Amino acid sequence: MRTLRPSHRKQWQKPAGLALAVAALCGAMAAEAAADDPAPAPDAAVVEPTPRPPTGPLKIMSWNVGTSPYAMAMRKIKSSTPAWRTSFGAERRTVEAPAAPQASDIDADVVLLQGIINPRAMRRLFPARKWRLMFSPRAVEALPKGSVFTAPVSSVEVEAIAVRYREGLRITGRVEMIGDPVAASPAGIAVRLAEKGRTVWAASVAMPKSCTPDAPCPASAALLQWRQQHAAAGDALIVGGRTEIAAPAATCNGNSIEAVAPGSLPPPPAFGENSGIFGCLAVMPSWQP
Repeated sequence: MRTLRPSHRKQWQKPAGLALAVAALCGAMAAEAAADDPAPAPDAAVVEPTPRPPTGPLKIMSWNVGTSPYAMAMRKIKSSTPAWRTSFGAERRTVEAPAAPQASDIDADVVLLQGIINPRAMRRLFPARKWRLMFSPRAVEALPKGSVFTAPVSSVEVEAIAVRYREGLRITGRVEMIGDPVAASPAGIAVRLAEKGRTVWAASVAMPKSCTPDAPCPASAALLQWRQQHAAAGDALIVGGRTEIAAPAATCNGNSIEAVAPGSLPPPPAFGENSGIFGCLAVMPSWQP
């Protein structure tokens, strides 16, 4: 066994002495701070934390995706001849599509979507970390096999609803069909939301163009029944898409938004306009249910 020389013993004892000195210095500093800062009186007022401000009004958007220049270009690209040729020495030809909408371009809390032909593109546009994207059950039943997750485009248009994750707005129900789900053209889909403790139903509607106020159809009757049922329950309603609201002649593809809350004055309907990369877009920037 190695024996420490006297000089080595002194070196091992130095850290312990230094720790004691530091502890004594810290104790003296703490005592001095306590003397300068007396304890508060027992009856001192307790300061409550400042409450967070209430959430603002809902921003609602109704978007017919099928009218977007980007979506229309995708249809043309699919039906055109292949852009690549495999023969030796053949020239390469590329097809340029218009600029696609980006997630940063969307300033809304609830987005009612119609005319979707590419569910995968919608999932990229509404990322799961910020949005809850809910597709119509027809996205699984009516689209060709595999097209929901793999095929780039489809000839079948489906509806969806995107809800932004934010304080005071929650999804309390799953997507339900408006009308007969077996029908060839149901009226649309709806989802139940909770906004500041009140039930709000949001509906994305895509009725056939043959349905008009003068020429009702089964989808029109289903939408009317759905409205009456929830109005009787005292629910606030948001209905967007292609509905039977009397719209100006310049309305883009009949797209509109209507919001109704029992006991309050409803805002005027917002009608769709052609908005660049989005196509037919209707926006209601402020609504308090």
